[in-house]
Amino acid sequence: MMSLFKELEHSIKTEKELDSFLKELSLAKESLFRNEEEVPEKIREILDGLKNKGEELSREKERMEEEYKRKIEEEGNLMRKKSEIGRRLIETSDSMERDSLRKERESVEEKRQTKEKELRFLESKMADLEDRIKEAGSLKEESHFLDKKENLLQKIKEMEERLLSLPVISLKLAFEPKEETIIKIREWLKENTGKLFILNITVDPEIFGGAVIEYEGKWANLSLAEKMKGINLEKFLDEK
Repeated sequence: MMSLFKELEHSIKTEKELDSFLKELSLAKESLFRNEEEVPEKIREILDGLKNKGEELSREKERMEEEYKRKIEEEGNLMRKKSEIGRRLIETSDSMERDSLRKERESVEEKRQTKEKELRFLESKMADLEDRIKEAGSLKEESHFLDKKENLLQKIKEMEERLLSLPVISLKLAFEPKEETIIKIREWLKENTGKLFILNITVDPEIFGGAVIEYEGKWANLSLAEKMKGINLEKFLDEK
């Protein structure tokens, strides 16, 4: 039964969250081995949440569909604006006005291309969400299956093994990221690599901005501090 693991893969985003969840799993195993009736609260929350996962995902899909419609409308407005600028270019012979219109058209086209990229990214997210909605029925069945302790104990062992096998990427940032930033980083990584990574995030204000990335022995310093090393600030400020 892979549905539960897939949902955990989406919900556990950082190494801290992973460590915390693995501790909960360990507590759950201890409770079950002692034949206690109570399953740890975190595990019970997950099982209860599985029963309503379909409704939760459907609401998220509705929100995405509204966002998609809004972006389609915005892209349409930009295309109409670009056409209007093209019409004005044909009609005018004033060189200064034509230069201004060309710059405006270039700006509108850049915005339209950005909007198109946002639409493609949103389409990918919606397709992924659609797959998860299809699995919601099996999630509900799985939650009933895990109501039996022997089944839950087996599943906990499987979850531990699978969660420990998830790829971890280390990021050093200049600030403590908010939840929405962490989600955006994971989505960007998935869009560009096809993988959902667990993020090991550390904070170092001295890098100023950007990030230092480490994965499987490979290392890249993309920080603002590193980029500033090649700048002669005194010379730059004295230039006229």
